Amino acid sequence: MIFNVFHSISYRYSTKVFFEPLILRLKPRSDAFQKVEDFKLEINPKPSGITEGNDLDGAQAHYLYFSDQHDFLEFKAQSTVRTKNHNPFDFILPAEEFNHLPLKYPQLLEAELAPYLLVEDRSPECKGFTEQVMMESQRNTLAFLIRLTTYIHETFKISLRETGHPLSPQEVLIQRGGACRDLTHLFMEVCRLVGIAARYVSGYTLGDDRVVEGELHAWAEVYLPGGGWRGYDPTLGLAVAERHIALTSNREPFWTLPLTGSFRGDGAETTMDYQVQVQALPSK
Repeated sequence: MIFNVFHSISYRYSTKVFFEPLILRLKPRSDAFQKVEDFKLEINPKPSGITEGNDLDGAQAHYLYFSDQHDFLEFKAQSTVRTKNHNPFDFILPAEEFNHLPLKYPQLLEAELAPYLLVEDRSPECKGFTEQVMMESQRNTLAFLIRLTTYIHETFKISLRETGHPLSPQEVLIQRGGACRDLTHLFMEVCRLVGIAARYVSGYTLGDDRVVEGELHAWAEVYLPGGGWRGYDPTLGLAVAERHIALTSNREPFWTLPLTGSFRGDGAETTMDYQVQVQALPSK
C-alpha cells in the first residue's frame, strides 16, 4: 500500500527563548517492510545548522541547531511511504527450543538484545498476568504473542490521553485500560518477563475506528529468531502488517517522541498544536 502522511507541530512561547540542540523524528523509517519514496520537511524559523543521521535503532532523525532567540517554532513534514508487509507471519523459528517459553536467545544475540530484555515492572499484578497468558498459550512462543495481543485488545478499555509518559504496566492492569502507548508498554513488559526482547514503536495507522484520527499511534515490536523485529498491536488486537507506518522505535518510549530537546528562557510559557493526516493512495 502507498500512504501520504502530513504531520505538523507548532510551538508558541510567551517570550523569546533560545533553543538548545533539538532532535526531530518526523521522517518514517525505511526497512524491509516499508520504504520512504518522498519526504519534504519545512522548519520555521530556519535552523542555523541541520544534520541527518540514524539513531540506535536505525530510524532517521534530524539534528537541529539554532543561534538566535525566537518566540515560535514550526515543523511540517510530508511523506510518501510504501508498505510491503503483506503477511506478518512469513517466517519460521529456526529451532524447536525457540517455540517454548521462557525464550532463550543464543548467547551472542542475547548480549545484543540486552537493553530490550530489561524488566522494569516485577509487580505481583504484572507477574500474575504474565503467568496467566503463558498458561493459556501453553508456553508456546507464537501462541503467547497472539494471545497477549488479543487479550489486551478484548478486555482492556481504550482511552485517549494526549500528553504524558506511558503508564506503568501495574497501573494499566489495575485500571484495566489506557491509551495505545499504555497498552503497548504493558505488552512490552510482559514479553520481557518471558524472555522476549521488545521495543516501542511510534507511527501511524489507517482505517480503524479504535484509533483516533489525527493522532500518533503506538505498538510494539518483538525480536524473533528467524523473523527479526515483528510488530504486534495490542490496541487493535492484531499482528502488524501493511496498514501500519513506523516512524521510529526504541526500547524507551521517550526516545520515540517527535521532538526532544530543551530551550532557555525566563518565565516562558509554551503552547503546542499539532496535526496528523494519513491518506491511502492508489497503488502503482
